[in-house]
Amino acid sequence: MGRKGGVADDQSVFARKSVGLRHKMVKFLAPKLYSSYQSYYEKVAETPRPMTLFMKNHFAGKALVGAEIGVSTGTNALSILKELSLQRLYLIDPYAPFLSFGELDSHATDRETARKNLSSCKQVTFIEKTSTEAAEELPILDFVYIDGNHDYEHVKEDAETYYPKVRAGGMIGGHDFMPLCFGLVDAVIEFFSAHPLDDKRIVMPDWWLTKKR
Repeated sequence: MGRKGGVADDQSVFARKSVGLRHKMVKFLAPKLYSSYQSYYEKVAETPRPMTLFMKNHFAGKALVGAEIGVSTGTNALSILKELSLQRLYLIDPYAPFLSFGELDSHATDRETARKNLSSCKQVTFIEKTSTEAAEELPILDFVYIDGNHDYEHVKEDAETYYPKVRAGGMIGGHDFMPLCFGLVDAVIEFFSAHPLDDKRIVMPDWWLTKKR
């Protein structure tokens, strides 16, 4: 079961909340260093993620239909489109206000940035709904990449909801399988255990499962 309380949860909450404060302190005390960090982060964000590179080899040029849950500014979606052959990529994000590092984020800027970044990509379909709502209108998919809310309950729900939407031989996985993401790690381990016959891989920061044919 996922961690519902205790030291691990307390550390996770403190870590998430303290990140925002640390960012503000560095930005104020060392603006040039902060600017360099931002540039580095943007370059890293544009680098293909492990699951994308695995899919590139696994599907070997086949035209795919896939979905990404949690689009943000669309950087990873652009990477997926660049690396894979896509018939259709469903981008699922309600762009609703959410708590980030203890502060309310409107998400409005991310939405506009994503629309701009992906405006020329004809294979893209935006679905501005929650992942649970969006699942009802999607076809059978070749892959699903989960990068939405990282809390235990949300990751577990996304994995369980979208597993039946992935065809045999297809893949479901996601981002941020890392030590501080306790809830996400718990949810992924439980999900892996629930499907013992499928192929499972973790290449940090990604995790994925390939459904048995």
